[in-house]
This record gives sequence, structure tokens and C-alpha cells, in this order.
Amino acid sequence: MSSEPILLPISTRSVGFIIRMLMNRLQIITRGIFNIDFYNLTNALYRLTLLKLHMKINRAFHFTHLSRNISDHPDFPPLEFCVALQSCNIEFTIIQKYLSGIGFVQYHEDYFVPFFPPITEEFRYCDPFNIRFPHLRELINLFANPDTQPGLRKQFYTFNSIPGAKWSFINDDPGNPLLTNPDDILPKTYEMKEVLGDIEFVTNIMRLVGTRYPRMVVEGLTPYDTVGCRGQLISCKPSPVRSDSYNTDALSLPIGNIETFWSPRWLNRPEAEMGVFLMCGEGSMTIINGRFMGIRFQESSTQKIIQSYERVVLHILSSLCGPKLPPACT
Repeated sequence: MSSEPILLPISTRSVGFIIRMLMNRLQIITRGIFNIDFYNLTNALYRLTLLKLHMKINRAFHFTHLSRNISDHPDFPPLEFCVALQSCNIEFTIIQKYLSGIGFVQYHEDYFVPFFPPITEEFRYCDPFNIRFPHLRELINLFANPDTQPGLRKQFYTFNSIPGAKWSFINDDPGNPLLTNPDDILPKTYEMKEVLGDIEFVTNIMRLVGTRYPRMVVEGLTPYDTVGCRGQLISCKPSPVRSDSYNTDALSLPIGNIETFWSPRWLNRPEAEMGVFLMCGEGSMTIINGRFMGIRFQESSTQKIIQSYERVVLHILSSLCGPKLPPACT
């Protein structure tokens, strides 16, 4: 191994897009079978997945000798949250696939450590590529405030990955979007009672879905102490892909796509496809220390990958839903 671990910054938009695509598919295949509250499921699952991702990354980081100050919110979530999250014994298969892909990576003599690098104070609560649970409340408050600069709200809307976000347009101006449901995305009070409520609510729906589509859920505890996959090395340019305003009658897939990726190390095809699925290497200029992003620069790449992010995620979902999946709801 290399004497020094190589820091690997992790972006988070794929969390929201995967959940949005999962909800789209579930809405289609369960119509007329189950009566599921998709809106509250979308928001609860997003909260829990962001919490689980933060917990897994910090667990990995704590085993290194690196300074804790390098990482954003190194002691989050609080212990009681972690105990509750670790007790979950069922998970949507695609969510476990995502979480299991994040963790330590060894590539020959190199050793990579995923982490959340701190964001500059100016952009901490408005970076659409690095939404982390500790920032979520301030972020949604910012974009639900009509006094926030329209240009800032428009930029976030263009890249929005929050799967349950609802938007309106001030004076019907498409350049002036406003988030309208911040308290549904994250309640003003979100403590242990609310965490346990989300876990119970999501678990009950997963068990219901599992009775009809057993491959869509997986029994057993999510492995938070395992290594991740080499696909984490894959990076891409920030692209204007977004989840449109939530509509329960026809929950759309994310709008737009990403098709060009790269890696600083050579990956085989399954590793590359897993990396496209994770999409955890989106570039961002908001990181406090730009040197942390060096491993993500296209100039550092040795392999170019042409693959459709949307197609990869939908292929995984189709394999879990069965061969006769109805067409996408658009």
C-alpha cells in the first residue's frame, strides 16, 4: 500500500436520483395493487439514506490516522441515530447496493479513503452536488425563501436532486423558482422520535413491497464497516440533470442525463458500470481546499468511459422488478 491514503471526495446527487427513479418504478408496478404514500416515502427514504451515507463515510474515515478536521461533520450522526440506523434489518436492494459501494478502496499499492470535504462558507448551504444531511435544513430554508437571490435559486433548481422537492415559479417566471415544501423534506424538529418514525414507516412499506417483488428488498443489516468498490474512482462534469417538481399523479424520471465519465485508474466493465451508478465524483468548485479535488480532475484520468447514467440505474431497477416492467412514467 502507499504510505499515505489518497483522499477521495464524495458527491451526493446520485442519492436523490436513485430514490426518484425507484419511486417512479414503484408507482408504476404497484398501481392498483398497493396503496402507498409515495410522497412521504420519498422524503423519509431520502432523509434516512443521507444519514446512512454520512454514517458510513465517517466510520471509514475514523479508522485512518488523518486529521478529523479534514472531513465535514466528522462526528455526525449522533450515537443514538447510528444505533437506530444500524438496527434496520431490511433495505431497498438498490439503496443497499449504493451504500455498499462506498468505503475504503485499495488499488494495487494505493489506498483511497472516501470523505466529505468541507465546503466554503459562501456555498455551504447551496451546493447542489454536495447535499449532506447536516446542511439540509439550512439549504431548503434558503431555497424556500423568496428573498434569496433568484439566480441562486435557479441554479439549484437546474441541478436539483432532492427527489421530493416541490417548486413553484414566482410571477410564473421560470427563472424565479421557489421551493414550496421544506418542512416535508425535513421537519423543523428532527430528533430521535422522528428518526424512529421514519424507520418504522419505510420498513413497513419495504416489507409490503417485498411480498410481491422480493428482489426489490433485501433482508439483513446493511454492512457499514465494509470496504467499497473501485467504481468510486469515477468522476464526471457537473451536468444540468434535475428531478422536476414532485407530482404524485405522474412522478417523472430525472430530466437530463450524464454519459461521459473518467477514472484515474483503469477499471473493468463491471467496476466502471458500478461507478456510473454511484456517480459520486461530480466536480465542484465549492470545496475549501481545491487540492482535495485533484484526483477528480479530468486531467488526472487514464480511462474515459462512455455510459448512460440513467440507463445503468434503470437497468438495475428493471432487473429487480421483473422482465415485464411497464414503460416509464414520463
